[in-house]
Amino acid sequence: MTIKEEEKEPTSPKSNDVEQVDRELEDELSPPLPPDGGWGWVVTIASFLTNLIVDGVCYTFSVIYNDLLEHFEAGKAETALVGALVPGVYLLVGPIVGALANKFGCRIVAVIGSVIAAVFFVLSAFSSSIVMMQLTYGVLGGVGFGLMYLPSIVMVGHYFDKRRALATGIAVCGSGMGTFVFAPLGSYLVREYGWKGCNVIIGAIILNGIAFGAIYRPLEDNIPSRNKKLPPKSRIMESIAEEKKRIRQLSVGSSNGAVITSDNEIIVNSSSQLGASAELKKELAKPFTRSDVLYTGSVTNLPEYKSQKDMASYVQSILSLPKGEDSRIRRSLKVILEMFDFSLLKSGTFLVLAASGTLVFLGLYTPFVYVSQKAITQLGVNPEKASLILSVLGICNTVSRILAGWLADRRWIDLLVIHNVAAILAGAATAIVPLLNSYESLCVYAAFFGVNIAAFIALRSIVFVEMLGLKKLNNAFGLTSLFQGIAVLIGSPLSGALLEKTGSYTISFVVCGALIALGGIICLPVRKVAACEQAREEREKEKRGIYKKTPTKELQV
Repeated sequence: MTIKEEEKEPTSPKSNDVEQVDRELEDELSPPLPPDGGWGWVVTIASFLTNLIVDGVCYTFSVIYNDLLEHFEAGKAETALVGALVPGVYLLVGPIVGALANKFGCRIVAVIGSVIAAVFFVLSAFSSSIVMMQLTYGVLGGVGFGLMYLPSIVMVGHYFDKRRALATGIAVCGSGMGTFVFAPLGSYLVREYGWKGCNVIIGAIILNGIAFGAIYRPLEDNIPSRNKKLPPKSRIMESIAEEKKRIRQLSVGSSNGAVITSDNEIIVNSSSQLGASAELKKELAKPFTRSDVLYTGSVTNLPEYKSQKDMASYVQSILSLPKGEDSRIRRSLKVILEMFDFSLLKSGTFLVLAASGTLVFLGLYTPFVYVSQKAITQLGVNPEKASLILSVLGICNTVSRILAGWLADRRWIDLLVIHNVAAILAGAATAIVPLLNSYESLCVYAAFFGVNIAAFIALRSIVFVEMLGLKKLNNAFGLTSLFQGIAVLIGSPLSGALLEKTGSYTISFVVCGALIALGGIICLPVRKVAACEQAREEREKEKRGIYKKTPTKELQV
């Protein structure tokens, strides 16, 4: 049986309509291209402000820590768990939020997240026990923050390609600025209104996330059609159908939009293609159809981009669409299934990277909680002044993220080395905090820690892509979010338990610093591990007789 396209009569006027339909189909099935500016900058500012609120609240939990200890008369580990649950939960729900954002859109997910977080932060002020505080402030507040955070990062990547490193750098600076702003603000609110009043006011501030989320306009709304002069679809299809009825005698009928004629030929029914294209167009506009949506560097540095002739070709090459036979439920769960694909655990390269992140996140939040506490309890610094230590950490964190974004576009910089050294230096500095016995020295430590830990976090996605490849980024994000979320839930409470057991900050800071530094150390040989793994895979392909040399950049050992 032969297959023929509908434009088989080039001299017929009707064939011109068919050609127009083909062009229209091509236009309809082209994914929307990021504007690399325009409304994208508004989205970037909204993302910056969302990060300012989310991480500002997470990193400055220490301002209410002492008040919670006194009010609930709970242990240090239990109280620290309240603050650890917020970032821990929002990391754990990341893959689920990704699926929701893909299904319903980033805008509605971010708005709902803002409402949830605000409501439960307000309700936490009425907690009658530390367990209720953990549930309202920690778990449910963390879920709300998770719904706010991931869309803010995804939307920046969705609107930018060539300028993505700059735009993402601006957006994530909100994290450092949030720490800078919320540390003194929270301290002031606690002094004036108590921790309960502070939480109610913070809940009201979180409601601003509704306005920020509303700015996350779907990309398809901003890209005008490239074929404006085409006649209406219905008129074109009617003329084609009438022409075909006149010149062909139907014998068998039709199936799946294809007409089978008496001369045993199949005519592709373009009207069914146009109908199906509407659904496919929706799929193309979803953020997680692109495998690079979580990549924070400029895509022009990627081998996948360099192998294509232009941006449109690159975008087409990285699309990941559900198969036609997939059920609606499977399509909805596609992002979760991709992010929780545990086959990646077979990769030694991924295991090294995941272990590195897990170790760093085990110790990450301890300095944010206990450095200011050390200043208050051991040095006699008043709480307002102690909170400024976190402000110093926050502003240096901001500067470092901007610098990391700039370095990400410099091809002569080895970003993996910076990533590893930053973690080692941050850990080493944290381990010597017990030796620092002045307010000024703690401020210097906070600045140094903020610079290095921000560089480590900012370069994570770029390092993952270099070591594992772009296609595995979403998968790696899901699993590392799971591991890092669990690590955060363990880290701060563990430090609190050690503090309670020993009565000293020494063990807590030494253990925390050792974990962070070890996270950088174990990642030092990752490039060699990746090269060995790649060589082994190529040998296996040769043995199976399907070896094919690819143009991807070889890893240097």
